[in-house]
Amino acid sequence: MKRFRLVFLFFICFVFLDQCVLFLEKEKEGEVGKELLGIFFLFDYFSPFGLKQQQSIKYSETEAFLFGGNSQRSYATSNVYRLTEYQVSYLGVMNHPRVQHEVVLLQNGKVLIVGGYDGRFILSDSEIFDPSNLSFQMISPMNVPRTYHTATVLNDGRVLVTGGFGKQSEKLKSAEIFHPNTNSFESIGDMNVSRRRHSATLLQNGKVLIVGGDGLNTTLSSAELFDPTTNTFSLVGQSMSIGRSNHTANLLENNRVLFTGGYSFDANGVYSYSNSLEIYDYGTGNFTVIGNMDETRGGHSSVKINANLIICGGGRFENSSYIEPMDCYKVSNSGVVTKETYQLQIPRVLFVFEPLGNSIIACGGENQSGQIRSCEGKTNGSFVYLNGQL
Repeated sequence: MKRFRLVFLFFICFVFLDQCVLFLEKEKEGEVGKELLGIFFLFDYFSPFGLKQQQSIKYSETEAFLFGGNSQRSYATSNVYRLTEYQVSYLGVMNHPRVQHEVVLLQNGKVLIVGGYDGRFILSDSEIFDPSNLSFQMISPMNVPRTYHTATVLNDGRVLVTGGFGKQSEKLKSAEIFHPNTNSFESIGDMNVSRRRHSATLLQNGKVLIVGGDGLNTTLSSAELFDPTTNTFSLVGQSMSIGRSNHTANLLENNRVLFTGGYSFDANGVYSYSNSLEIYDYGTGNFTVIGNMDETRGGHSSVKINANLIICGGGRFENSSYIEPMDCYKVSNSGVVTKETYQLQIPRVLFVFEPLGNSIIACGGENQSGQIRSCEGKTNGSFVYLNGQL
């Protein structure tokens, strides 16, 4: 009986501590709650946990902000960091912990943080971050809880939110529009296909190209265009050469979009990774494969630097092992693919990649050793570590 009481007491203590952590991560109504939250976030900051799947916004030529993500201590965090070309520093906390969310820079200079997963629930709630005074404001929620969705700022300042993964474990085809003048969301017509982990790219003509992602039973190769003048979606006649999810998409000149890597799975759940680079040309409506990387990969990152696109990192599963190439590639606006002589200091998957000042910054992510705290930057030669850690 005594042993039973000890086991029961241990169980009660464990549940109590778990609920305390959950309360501190969620409770934001009073100043006392915020002070207590600070204890845990400082613990997270000064502990070797690291972050992956954080979302970043380039706020100026020399400054970016990182929001949320997944650490080894908690599935979703509220932490916010400031990133420059020389260092990363802890900034504060959002109102809600979240991972697999989206953040966009609005035309009024504020940041919209929308949806995601807090470790227990898929979220519909959203908040606004004001960099001028470092404040967070909860706003009206989305009409549908979403994770693995996209958010794209349109030329008129509105934000298009598409697809994702819903609270009933369903892949979504629904879409909605965020209106920054009222801080509210409006449901619009559905996409033609349910998608999550897809890409959405604003073209120079104001339309949004939505490509790939995980569909109902397989990875998608199809694409569709959103017309902001009618708030409607239309399928693109031609599909990509392969299905892609967890790929990258970057706008080139003349309404062309470059897609790189990614993974696909078939109806039997068998995964395969891609090393191909493919361009969509709005003028012709066609997809064209332009080259290949040496190794297949997903969870990599790409950024536009002047007239070139830089692709780095990522990884893949192969023979029950995780392969993590550290190499980088350059793609010119004309489509010429070149392997670079430099590479990342360490393997990174699902990391932040931002051009700041004269540098390219890689921050966080994960590899076989777990989530990563470090950030590194490249100016002229190789990547070197920045001051500070996540």
